[in-house]
Amino acid sequence: MSLLPINVSSTLGVLLAGNLVQCFLLGVLIVQTYRYYTRFSYDTSILKVLVCTIFLLLCEIGHSICCCHALYTYVVIQYGNPMAFLSLPISGIMACGINGIIECIVQLFFANRIRIFGRFSVYFLIIYALVASMRFGLTVAALVNQIRSATLVIFIMNWRWLVILVLCIRCAIDHTISAFLLYYLTFKKRNRNVEAKYKFHSFTAKRS
Repeated sequence: MSLLPINVSSTLGVLLAGNLVQCFLLGVLIVQTYRYYTRFSYDTSILKVLVCTIFLLLCEIGHSICCCHALYTYVVIQYGNPMAFLSLPISGIMACGINGIIECIVQLFFANRIRIFGRFSVYFLIIYALVASMRFGLTVAALVNQIRSATLVIFIMNWRWLVILVLCIRCAIDHTISAFLLYYLTFKKRNRNVEAKYKFHSFTAKRS
């Protein structure tokens, strides 16, 4: 018989599965970072520092540590206390904040790539930066209100609209970035194919 009067599969089970997946993905990211430094040594120093220091060490590893500590809090420190699930530990709140930083950095990076591909002015990047900064600010506001709220139930009742707004803005940014990248990468590949065919026909015409 379970010691906890709760559904462990839908609470601790979900947290455990999520932590296992994110630890696996962290390992994949570390391998990708190693391959990046060994294969793209001619990239700018700013990009290298961004990848290693800010993105990998401070953000991803910090996010994983916070997630693991939150799981440890539920399964060890608060073991047998079902009331613990009514609130997030401080490490869980920190993980949400770090996740917001990661998303902001990634979105701005890809927005800059779109600006380069599409040959837009710098105002395109500024607009994306403002929207991403607004989303991050709303995320911080949601986390602050979560800390001030006594339980998750009270937080959801009072600030559900804020959480939905943050998720909608994030989805809008992600979808627009994906659409732009898909269009420009497909357009660039099509132009390369046309250019290759033109060179081939020119070469065969000269040979004949």
